[in-house]
Formats: sequence, structure tokens, C-alpha cells
Amino acid sequence: MILNGTMFIFHLWSHKFMVLFFVSLYVLLLMCFEVSSVI
Repeated sequence: MILNGTMFIFHLWSHKFMVLFFVSLYVLLLMCFEVSSVI
């Protein structure tokens, strides 16, 4: 039961990190596009 709970929490954390990773990647792409449009 405790092992299942820790696995569930770990799954939530990994999902949160994946979302953060994709959001930061998206922001980096937007910044690159803005810089290239300025140049």
C-alpha cells in the first residue's frame, strides 16, 4: 500500500516535470523566433 502511494506520487512528479520541460522548450522556441524576426 505504501509502495503504491510512493509510485503514484512519483508518477505525478514525473508528469509535472514533463509538463515543465515542454513549457520551457516552447518558450525557448518562441524566443528564438522573436530574435530571428528582429534580425
